[in-house]
Amino acid sequence: MRHEDFNMKEHGFVGHLAEPEGGSDKAVLIIMGGEQSILPGIKFAE
Repeated sequence: MRHEDFNMKEHGFVGHLAEPEGGSDKAVLIIMGGEQSILPGIKFAE
């Protein structure tokens, strides 16, 4: 699994990308609100 973090200062939003090695032609986008840790969102994405 390839991971990449995004932050407000560099990207204008906060997020995390979880992508299988070798890529895929399918995607799932998970949008979560609040100021809690993004860890549950990362686990959902994986």
